[in-house]
Amino acid sequence: MSSTLPTTRLDLQTTAPVSALAAWVTLVLSACAPPQFPDVPPAPNSPPIDAILYLVGDAGSATPDVPNLVNLRNEVRERSQDTDVVVAFLGDNIYEHGLHNPAHPDREQDTRYLDVQIDVVRGTKARAIFVPGNHDWGYGGEHGLRQILNQGAYMDSAADRGVDVALLPPAACPGPAAEPLGRHALLLFLETELWLRDQPPVEGCENASTEAALDA
Repeated sequence: MSSTLPTTRLDLQTTAPVSALAAWVTLVLSACAPPQFPDVPPAPNSPPIDAILYLVGDAGSATPDVPNLVNLRNEVRERSQDTDVVVAFLGDNIYEHGLHNPAHPDREQDTRYLDVQIDVVRGTKARAIFVPGNHDWGYGGEHGLRQILNQGAYMDSAADRGVDVALLPPAACPGPAAEPLGRHALLLFLETELWLRDQPPVEGCENASTEAALDA
């Protein structure tokens, strides 16, 4: 009686694809596993914000419902409670020809444009600085000096009513005007329109000429 030992037949055509599939599944599972990152120590406590400066340009035809100014008013009101906040309006504060004389028919609209910007800091601890632009100087017209003096007087009147605003440098003066920003920064303002017009400053300015302003 003969006995036959069991034999195992290795089918290479079947085994090779199975091995490849197992390797592919392992690769996919490895790729899906979340990456392992080394532990990172917590960041040190950041120092408190010393001051915030907002820069706003070409707001001279803004209305109270302009989204950017609405958002800015809300943010200034919140942040100025415990931080030094300065809002600088960088010129062209009144379109098209600056602040006219009180008897002029455009005067009421001019003041509305300006009040929309002043309202950003009204009732807050923030300060607003207005820098003259070419439109504030009457857009180069012959009455430009009168317009910029009107705007300076309007700012002074708002300041007298308790709103922290100023035209810098003072109307028709070359500057430089210095404005502290927090404990570590200083803002400097120059009136360049006097150079463009080749016009001397008005009387009473700290520097009597544009050349003296540059040397200051």
